[in-house]
Amino acid sequence: CGANMLTAERTLAALLQNDPTARIDGGGRIYFVEDGLRQPLAASTAASSQTTGALDRSRTFNLSSLPGSNRSIYLDFDGHSITGEEWNNGARINAGPWDIDGRPGQFSDQEHRIIQAVWQRVAEDFAPFDVNVTTREPVESDLIRDSRNDGRFGMRIVITPNTFYDCDCGGVAYLSVFDYFGSNPGRYQPAWVFNSSEETIAEAVSHEAGHTLGLRHDGVDSDPYYRGHGSGATSWAPIMGISYGQAVTQWSRGEYAGANNTQDDIATMPDNGAALRLDDAGDGPNTASRLQVRLSGGTQRVEHTGTITRDEDTDWL
Repeated sequence: CGANMLTAERTLAALLQNDPTARIDGGGRIYFVEDGLRQPLAASTAASSQTTGALDRSRTFNLSSLPGSNRSIYLDFDGHSITGEEWNNGARINAGPWDIDGRPGQFSDQEHRIIQAVWQRVAEDFAPFDVNVTTREPVESDLIRDSRNDGRFGMRIVITPNTFYDCDCGGVAYLSVFDYFGSNPGRYQPAWVFNSSEETIAEAVSHEAGHTLGLRHDGVDSDPYYRGHGSGATSWAPIMGISYGQAVTQWSRGEYAGANNTQDDIATMPDNGAALRLDDAGDGPNTASRLQVRLSGGTQRVEHTGTITRDEDTDWL
């Protein structure tokens, strides 16, 4: 136990020394102020969604990726007020609704499309985990963990214009608080995202949620943020770096050249409240799952959907 505590102290000391975005509050808790995640100018002038087709506005604030889960990540776009939490020294914060057209609280078709697309992107990032990414506001008890025995909890991510936090940043979040319980169990909620375009909101939401689940920044050499590599369809960046403008963004364990953080993101998040989903298919020929077959227009169609949760997971059908 003593060796583990010493290792943790050294890790935190190195984090504060090497990552200028990391701060420590009066109670000794680490949080991040994301100067690197502020929205690029090009994105801010084209805050639009690539989503096309018919729009069902009734879905926007009723989306859930895994409604049966006991863990939630709530994407809050319609404003939120808090008082007594660690933010703003406990003083009241009235965070306004996310808005791109100067009509806060009156969501246009374009804003509905962006919210739905952001949810889809974040839900995909958390698809391997037993976590419900939702735009439907949960009851407070589904977000706040009252005790060690409370297995139903989560994190609110508020997407809002920054009118109250003294930073030119894309977001702010505490480290390793997703499963926090104790005195004033909601004290480290919510996490904040201050961007306005579809891509930068989605990437920042997953990034800030990652911090609450124990993840540190993926950087390169002395830069706390790695901005990725490659071009076109095969361009890549880690979610816990800066992933704007890259076609493929993923959880990482420092597999790229010059990585300064080899933390295994997918292995770390289950230790902080987001368990991996149960395996949904057999791992060999003797335990293979039956393919789904259905009749369509007189023709049998074989189809199957599932989730690969980790790189060593094999699904036999």
